[in-house]
Amino acid sequence: MHLQRLLTNFVDLQRFVGWREEDARRLPTLAKLLRPHFASLIGDFCDEILQHPQTAQLLGDASLVIPRLKHKLLEWLDQLLAGNYDSAYVHARWQVGLRHAELNIDPVYTNVALSRLRGSLINRLNDVAMDDAARCGSIVALNKLLDLD
Repeated sequence: MHLQRLLTNFVDLQRFVGWREEDARRLPTLAKLLRPHFASLIGDFCDEILQHPQTAQLLGDASLVIPRLKHKLLEWLDQLLAGNYDSAYVHARWQVGLRHAELNIDPVYTNVALSRLRGSLINRLNDVAMDDAARCGSIVALNKLLDLD
């Protein structure tokens, strides 16, 4: 798909979910709060994948794939929370989707995987010190962004 069309679609989807500049401004702060937990979140995610035959089968030789997957998930989290949602970001997200399609991953697994990561991120946010209004706004922004992703 042409990059300009991807970006136009992304901007339209941002409007659809009510994405605002205020949401984007919250994300780098969230990154600082959540980054120390990325390794444990990713480890939990990978451990869970291996517990399910359908997803473990997609990986093949887990000893080869899991380290690369952990690295890719770390890159994804860093990009996700960077606060910069330009054409490069949109293109990278599109490439990830294409890769999942090439691997013939049933979308239900990407949805539940994202749900698991979403829950883990929100649980960590609930553990950090911040006032309730900031926490609520941050969770709303994070949910919008994950839905866009």
